[in-house]
Amino acid sequence: MNDSLIDKILLAGAVVAVLAAAAFFGIRGIDWAPSTVATTDGTATPAVPDAAAGTPLPTPAEGTVLPTPEGNAALVPTTEGDVPAEGTDQSANPAPTATSIGKRPRISTDYLLLTPAGYEDEAPLEEAEEVPTATMEYIEPTQEVWATEVIPPPDNTEATIPADLDYNPTPDYGYPDAKATPDESFAEPTPIPDPMFDAATATPEVFATEQVIVDATAEPTVVPTATVPPFDVVSGSVSWSGLRAVTKDILIPAGSQLIVEPNTTIKMSAGVSIYVDGTFRLNGTKAQPVSLTNANETAQPWGGVYVREDGVMTVNDSVITNGGAAGTLMSVEIGTLRIADSELKNNRGHIRLTDAVFSLQKSTLRDNDVAFGAMIDTTYTANGSILVEASRIGPNSGGSGTQIAVDQTGALSQLQFDMTGANLVGTSGTNVVLLNGGTITGAVQCTTFHGGDTALRIDSAGPSVPGIGVTVRQSVFSGHRVVYGPPRVVVSNVGLDARTNWWNAATGPYHPKNNPTGTGEANGVNVSAGGWLTARPACAPTP
Repeated sequence: MNDSLIDKILLAGAVVAVLAAAAFFGIRGIDWAPSTVATTDGTATPAVPDAAAGTPLPTPAEGTVLPTPEGNAALVPTTEGDVPAEGTDQSANPAPTATSIGKRPRISTDYLLLTPAGYEDEAPLEEAEEVPTATMEYIEPTQEVWATEVIPPPDNTEATIPADLDYNPTPDYGYPDAKATPDESFAEPTPIPDPMFDAATATPEVFATEQVIVDATAEPTVVPTATVPPFDVVSGSVSWSGLRAVTKDILIPAGSQLIVEPNTTIKMSAGVSIYVDGTFRLNGTKAQPVSLTNANETAQPWGGVYVREDGVMTVNDSVITNGGAAGTLMSVEIGTLRIADSELKNNRGHIRLTDAVFSLQKSTLRDNDVAFGAMIDTTYTANGSILVEASRIGPNSGGSGTQIAVDQTGALSQLQFDMTGANLVGTSGTNVVLLNGGTITGAVQCTTFHGGDTALRIDSAGPSVPGIGVTVRQSVFSGHRVVYGPPRVVVSNVGLDARTNWWNAATGPYHPKNNPTGTGEANGVNVSAGGWLTARPACAPTP
């Protein structure tokens, strides 16, 4: 057998193989060369591009040598990628694999490089360049994707919805088509949220396995409850007797009154106060005084008594202790406060008066810790009055060290200021301060000014002559120590009549011009101190 005959036999065998392969694929009804293949970006590209025109290769006719991009080989489709032997039964080849919805089923297609006669040496089969394999995969649906249609399984059996799949048909959000790219695997599809999803309308059958999540940030539902007033209200005329425990604030409205009978003890809880728009009376007697104090001696102070406009408080034969938690023991605004035969001691606050009518008679205010201001601290923008008779104020600690401070700021204000038999004892500051912005009239008699820095200071906005309308008679000035400035215990910027007083020396008050030989406590230039007493007046109390 010569070489020519061998070449003819080989060529005939190749043609037979090509025809057998073509017949095999035709019988199965499958395109041997798909016209297009889907890609990952959603476009369609030629499956087997022609080198010259870029179009799919046509089905070869019997006996035709297939063209290739290189021009030296023919591409014939197979299912396994190997050259089928002549006469081999191709029915055992695998069935095609189902791909995406809406597309024809396709199979993986390899292209076999056949070498025509005369080219064995130039393109041996084992060294031929492989053409990329186009593959399609079936992607199982996941719960994160809400499909718009039921995806058939590969075997085209009846489709079922998995029990744990949240199935919610939504026209605008579908399961993405499967994509095919050469030699690339598919990434997991990105879950597509469904804005139309509403758990409130979901059926129990679909969401039976869903976990219920409680929103911790949601406002809780508040169930209204009955409002308990933070105070007790006195209605009409009410009397207290015996032992009374007060655990919350008391309000006495206008037109009502609370009367505390003799020998009654009121124990106030810490910080608790009494507000008076009507009348509050502590009606003790010398034999059976009233006690107003805190719950126990070790407890925190109770609050205070606040008398408001037109309110009235009277304190008779009573002992008031351990009050003033906020720095104020009693406060009176355009009201009335009268204290007689009583004792206010060991409190933590002062008495605050605003345009009030105030009287202190035969009573004692001592050993109190004043948080701020004077023990009796007053402001007058309108009319009012202050009366102190036979009462002791001091010593008290804290604050300014002043026992009585009057701040008259109203130019039209008229204040009546009288003190008789008062005993003002200080450890610092000034015993009495009068700041006169309007009109002050009154008399100070048989009063003792003792201790502290100075006895009396007057600062008036009125003319120096005739000066302030207050006179000082038969009173005592002793025990003062001047810390700043000239040693003067009585000073005034306007004329003050302070004659016939005891200056703690028979020689009278010292004055560098009027009485340079005096050894008694000194006075200022606007103070008239002539006719001084040579002995202590009997009407003035002993400090």
